[in-house]
Amino acid sequence: MAVSDNIGLPAGYSLGQNGNATNSANASFLVGPSIGVQGLGKYGKHRMEGFLSQSVLIGNVDYKTIASRQYSYSYPSYYGSYNYSYNYTTNLSDSETVVIPVTEMKIKYLYDVTEYLSLGLGFFGSAWIDTPTVPAAQLNAQQNKTLFFYGGLASINLRY
Repeated sequence: MAVSDNIGLPAGYSLGQNGNATNSANASFLVGPSIGVQGLGKYGKHRMEGFLSQSVLIGNVDYKTIASRQYSYSYPSYYGSYNYSYNYTTNLSDSETVVIPVTEMKIKYLYDVTEYLSLGLGFFGSAWIDTPTVPAAQLNAQQNKTLFFYGGLASINLRY
């Protein structure tokens, strides 16, 4: 009997498999203490505002992974080709209490156009340290990542 290139199976036989996984991590409510410094400097119509804070978020995170794999077989028979396939699905879930340190900062420049109106530009950033995330490839272990969020801001401030 001749052997095909399909995993050492005899000619005419075939074996196939496809798989995928969907991962999610959900935190419904995180709460914790925060401490920081805030400042304001003013010179004429120019102002600089800023703050730096450190907080700790505490809460539960629910992890869920759904992995599925489809196997298919095909082989010749006296009456034609015989095909068979089946699906295999695994659901994994876990929950844990997490503690996430968060560092935040903001710097903003403001210009007083009038006594009641000011325009501003600034920058903000936030770092979430050791944030639990679902793994991209492993099905049974969570990973920790540091997440960075940052951006610019523009403001129109009205004082009354």
